[in-house]
Amino acid sequence: MREGNNGFMGITYSDSPCWCELLYAGNDYPALIFRLHEDFIKSIDFDLRNSAVVKDLKSELNLPEFMSDFNNDFGFNGVFKHIVKKDGFVEFLIKIPKIRFFVDEKCGICSGSKQDSSTGLECSFCEGTGRKLCQDWSTAFNISATFSAITPLIKFYKRGSSAPFNQLLTFFTITRKGLQGGSLSGEIGSSIRHWLDHENKVGDEIPEIISTMKTAYEVMLGSSQRYSRSFRFVVRENGRFVAECPIIGTCSVYPYSWEADIREIGYKFSSSNSDDPARQIVMLVALATLSGMVKMSNSSKKTN
Repeated sequence: MREGNNGFMGITYSDSPCWCELLYAGNDYPALIFRLHEDFIKSIDFDLRNSAVVKDLKSELNLPEFMSDFNNDFGFNGVFKHIVKKDGFVEFLIKIPKIRFFVDEKCGICSGSKQDSSTGLECSFCEGTGRKLCQDWSTAFNISATFSAITPLIKFYKRGSSAPFNQLLTFFTITRKGLQGGSLSGEIGSSIRHWLDHENKVGDEIPEIISTMKTAYEVMLGSSQRYSRSFRFVVRENGRFVAECPIIGTCSVYPYSWEADIREIGYKFSSSNSDDPARQIVMLVALATLSGMVKMSNSSKKTN
């Protein structure tokens, strides 16, 4: 097992062997792949179902049962689907949930006419379909809250891992209902910072990441066409970036500090308007896509 260089396994000031990984999978259905190293899992010496964090989340958000066996489906209502144990990692599939959807009933605003009676324009509520629009946030909250239950342990992990590659990024979520409640933050490791700084130019937008952000948005909330220019992932100075998506106001992920500390090999990131699960999931998709691109780049360099 390789040990990290710091008290807990933060990656702002030193590289550490990988203990968790977030990737994007979009071949069959848009989803996140969440991988936890067995060394990290072994370090958890209590049942997460009985933790104060899980109990508080379950009570405050009225969530279903939390499944805490890492060898099976995991999280609230088992929303992290167990896939396989491979190369020292346990892998989970997290499908992007559908939040807004139409049912075969008449729209309550236009009564199925597809038009706004006062203006004669397309009914904005049903988007001109004439059908009733429904919303179901339960799966999105289960996903966000499950991350909120496990990421504090990831953030303050104090042991090493036998993984042969380093941690690319970490993240930490808080799940709440209502505005100004939830949040997303974390750390970017040296590999991602180096890739952004040396394989891209300042001001570049990365279309692969923007594309997966749009896809996640569309699965959850419907067409992104009217907001297409509001999805952004822009490279900034010193290997930093800004990501933006337009969910009820612009949600942004950005560096905690724009000033480069000479002691840093990575950096911390923060967010604004990441209050609800949909915003968090879109931004997690962006981070997962970024991780996958850097991982692929590192792998291709080793084989050449």
